[in-house]
Amino acid sequence: MTKKQKLGCLNATLAALITGPIWYYLLYQLLKRVGASDLMWFLYWAYLPVSLLINIASNLITNVLGDD
Repeated sequence: MTKKQKLGCLNATLAALITGPIWYYLLYQLLKRVGASDLMWFLYWAYLPVSLLINIASNLITNVLGDD
């Protein structure tokens, strides 16, 4: 791995461990406070794992498999 790829992986890891959980927590609190319907909760719980997987795959492709 090149230095650029390592830095990109570090950046993606920090984003996944810091900004991601903050975003999901704030979204959860918002749904709780507005009295979200069952459909909104279902969509939130479906969105959570799918968006995590897409984010990980996107960062992997960009930082490891992407062109230099």
